[in-house]
Amino acid sequence: MEKIKVAILDDYQNVAHKFANWKLLDKNIELTIFNQYIGSNPNLAEKLSNYDVLCVMRERTPLPKELINKLHNLKLVITSGMWNASIDTETLRARNITYCGTETKIHSTAELAWALIMNSWRGLQIEIDNMKDGNCQTTVGRGLKGNTLGIFGLGKQGLQVANFAKAFD
Repeated sequence: MEKIKVAILDDYQNVAHKFANWKLLDKNIELTIFNQYIGSNPNLAEKLSNYDVLCVMRERTPLPKELINKLHNLKLVITSGMWNASIDTETLRARNITYCGTETKIHSTAELAWALIMNSWRGLQIEIDNMKDGNCQTTVGRGLKGNTLGIFGLGKQGLQVANFAKAFD
């Protein structure tokens, strides 16, 4: 039996091996991991043409109709997360290519967004750098209480960020 050719695209954080036990599939698949961004490669269709399965990391390398239609061996596209705006799902459906996503930890994105809000509003990075240099609180941070936070979209992520904001009135 010929092995299924699987490509993981844009794993620039080298996390693909941490989140799945690919060794369980060694007898059945030939795995290639692209750690560098390949989406701007002018020969992308040629580079991906032999793969049966593409595992796409977020919206890094888009899969538009033009590219999908050049990938004649493609049978399955998996994206990290439950959906991916850079994949032409209609073309996949029309070509009878299975498309699915992976579970995601929704809270982590909202937590990161809130950490960045705290960092930028309160000037935390300056204080962290100052503490590394042996200094203690060299600036006066701005308070969050009573300020207005603009959130674009109140989907799962936006609602979590809004809930974090409630703690600061």
